[in-house]
Amino acid sequence: MAKLAAITTSHNEDYQFNNWLTHYEAYKDEIDYHIIVENNSNELYREKIRENFPNAIILWQNEDLGVARGFNEGIRYVMEHTDAELILFMMQDMYIPKGGVTILKDLLLASDKTGVVAAVNLYENRSNIIREHGGNINKKDFTVDKFFKDVPLSKEIPEDLQVDFVCGGNYMMKTKIFKEAGLYDERIFMYGDESDLFIRVKKAGYDIISTTRTQCWHEHIYLSAAARLPSNHAVYYTARNYFYLIKKHGNGANFRYGLFKSAKVAARNIARFFVYEKNFVKINLMMKGYYNGIFLMNLKKD
Repeated sequence: MAKLAAITTSHNEDYQFNNWLTHYEAYKDEIDYHIIVENNSNELYREKIRENFPNAIILWQNEDLGVARGFNEGIRYVMEHTDAELILFMMQDMYIPKGGVTILKDLLLASDKTGVVAAVNLYENRSNIIREHGGNINKKDFTVDKFFKDVPLSKEIPEDLQVDFVCGGNYMMKTKIFKEAGLYDERIFMYGDESDLFIRVKKAGYDIISTTRTQCWHEHIYLSAAARLPSNHAVYYTARNYFYLIKKHGNGANFRYGLFKSAKVAARNIARFFVYEKNFVKINLMMKGYYNGIFLMNLKKD
């Protein structure tokens, strides 16, 4: 039977630690290796991880690697030090019920052509409303159009969908594909990292499947109501990586389309940040992100 490694990254998420423990309890017996990439949290938080995850392989870092570099640390460990043929990526705020990981594993192994599987993603608090059932990566600017967003989960929803994209916080992939398609692009840091990876997975000839055979709830646990708004990191990296992905995977026509579309998005977001949030820092970060994505991020072929 193929062995499965689960990778989680952590960085001072004390506000959702108890939820993380609860979520882990649901799937811990369905994995063979539990790998935590600990991104330089404070010592109190690191001690909580030591105490509560005694069987985990903890990869201690001296800086916050972000999502892409953090996952890569875990992937390299799996490939170099384990015999796991499958990798489950599971962030702390993702809940999949007991038995769900095994369902994903069986689906992934059912066909050599299948490279990635993920459970349909639902809203928090055990809602039955779909956040996304996978999605399509738009060929004009490589943004994601999510399928069945805000639709109640029912028998009318297709069970298995072949898609371009699934949520990067909870999916399963065959380990060997990282040797064929490459690891996460560490220049992305976060926001857009999974889109870039899945584009390369599809180019390598593998299918990506979103399924309703089991479900995943993205709990999105926040410190406060204000934290539900896009963070400064999200604003900057979303803008920067928008053009980075276009430059990496597109051509001149894609770039021109991106310039036109980003101008409209920027105007809308400036109004939002100014009127609703009264946040001039985010306006500056968004414009800085677009500028850096257009002019400063040089491409290096994978």
